[in-house]
Amino acid sequence: MYLPTYASLFPGARLGTPERRRDADAPRDPFSFLLPGAGFGGNAFAAEPQRTAADGPLLANDLHVGLTVPSLFYLARLQLQGGGVIGATVPGLPLVLSGRNPRLSWGITPLDLDDADIAIEEVQPGNPDRYRGPQGWTPFQTRTEVIRVLDAPPRTITLRDTLNGPVVPGLDPGLRDVTPIGHVAALRWTGLSRQDTTMTALMGLMRAQGADQAGRALAGVVAPALNVTLAE
Repeated sequence: MYLPTYASLFPGARLGTPERRRDADAPRDPFSFLLPGAGFGGNAFAAEPQRTAADGPLLANDLHVGLTVPSLFYLARLQLQGGGVIGATVPGLPLVLSGRNPRLSWGITPLDLDDADIAIEEVQPGNPDRYRGPQGWTPFQTRTEVIRVLDAPPRTITLRDTLNGPVVPGLDPGLRDVTPIGHVAALRWTGLSRQDTTMTALMGLMRAQGADQAGRALAGVVAPALNVTLAE
């Protein structure tokens, strides 16, 4: 349904016509959620009080998380200065990612968008420790990581960063095809931004007393990309 609008952004591009999957009407495997890779995506909806039997707003949120042991999400209650918050959280995060306070409910699902670029960096000929930056040849930022391997000696690797982001140490075939000899590929992703205010934004969401406050708080979300559904 979005193809005509999307295609107008790329005049002359040959885009195929979407086709219905041949297995769309086939019976679903009741154990498909156990397969590797299961759980991608999400669903959410909200209903206003006039449309609910309880005469109150209703929010439903499904993160499509695969079955794992231990579980990714846990039910938790946090007591904040402004009141209690309850919902789903990931251990280690001081946040309720999908939940409610006395005035507001919220649910998050992953948002599939373009929030990363690959920068092709030129390495200085004869000096693999420098690359071409905005001010000329610039040293890579390096750090050493030790990878401990079960029943084997630990491995020590050196990771490199440019101003655009970390250098991808191993190129997949598609990336190798666009990386010339004497160059490396660096990942520029919003999640690596030093100006990432996502944690502050989500804390503001928990304290919000209505959709307007929540919207202002969510303006600070940088990464990961999220769909957020609200009910007040």
